[in-house]
Amino acid sequence: MITLVKRSTKSDSIVSISTDKLILKEDFGRCDYNSAALLSLADSIQRHGVINPLTVRSAKEGYEVISGRRRLRAAQILRLSELPCIITDSKTVSDSEFALIEDIQKQSLNMFEQAKLISDFIVSHSLTQEEASKRLSCSQSSIANKLRLLKFTEKERQLIISASLSERHARALLRIADPVERLKVLERVVREDMTVALCEAIVEQTVGESANLAASLVRSRAFAVNSPLLFYNSIEKTALRMRELGMCVTTDAFEGKDYIEIRVKLSKQ
Repeated sequence: MITLVKRSTKSDSIVSISTDKLILKEDFGRCDYNSAALLSLADSIQRHGVINPLTVRSAKEGYEVISGRRRLRAAQILRLSELPCIITDSKTVSDSEFALIEDIQKQSLNMFEQAKLISDFIVSHSLTQEEASKRLSCSQSSIANKLRLLKFTEKERQLIISASLSERHARALLRIADPVERLKVLERVVREDMTVALCEAIVEQTVGESANLAASLVRSRAFAVNSPLLFYNSIEKTALRMRELGMCVTTDAFEGKDYIEIRVKLSKQ
């Protein structure tokens, strides 16, 4: 899970703000107010506190919540009097960016939905991954790992989600480049309910076998290219079998400066 926390353009200081001064702007972003999810978040806050501060900006009657809408709702359930916040006065960050942060942090979104949100954000704002990581306050590697998940086919995504596989399972499986082979391994991982460690081991074995096969084909090709006599003998054996069947076949080989020319003549009679 990518943790995104916007920082103030002036300082990184965290201040406590009264909850009755925190205002939700309801006309941007989507917010999941599922009661079960909010109660779970409220329980977590009650036991561990608010780990990530809310991001707010000054408004006429208090502070507008930019990121942390669900945390505020959960805090209101607990009747908390104040919450840790970071005040930002940045004019360069749009509401859509903060709404994206809020969406990505939702527990209701799966890994592929998060990846799609980030991808759409990058495309719509014509950003590089490095630029996106700065604007979303997370590492470039986190962005890259999320985007790699979009390489899965729709069938693979549905299988991964239905089997409740983790993102670590998914990243391991992506080492298999061939979609057909990857799907076979994925189905086995799901069927045998593999742990991440076992999944990684199976992937490693599969990738190793594919590499060995590729190396074997390269060696075979190199041997054939560097051994024209072997190739000519193969043709001769075929011609011999054809003669045994009563066909009139002749073969000739001519060696040039940097090539060998092999002719096969088959009589029509």
